[in-house]
Amino acid sequence: MVNEDHGVTISNQTVRNRVKDEEYNGRAARKKPYLSKKNIRARLAYASTMLKYSDKDWEKVVFSDESSVWLTGAAGRTYVWRKPGEEFKVECLVPTFKSGRETLMVWGCITYEGVGALHL
Repeated sequence: MVNEDHGVTISNQTVRNRVKDEEYNGRAARKKPYLSKKNIRARLAYASTMLKYSDKDWEKVVFSDESSVWLTGAAGRTYVWRKPGEEFKVECLVPTFKSGRETLMVWGCITYEGVGALHL
């Protein structure tokens, strides 16, 4: 490819050596839900508001989350070239979207008082 584009002959080993010298490693791309620029701005605004909460305010907060476990299909991997510490750079991520796979949903919460039950 380099030869075709630039008329230069270069060995595979030379390419591997230069990639290694620059501290790039082939790694599976991290998966992260897609966020639009609008969503990112809204999340930052929300986080700025939460910085003003007092300890008493936080006693009233419930953190909850849900997750799914795939019952069918495979979770294939996408590999990227990146340097250490770059795993969450946008160009090193694979955005995730909802799909038609069969899953088991789980939900749980945590409060100032402790953890809640895990619901299936």
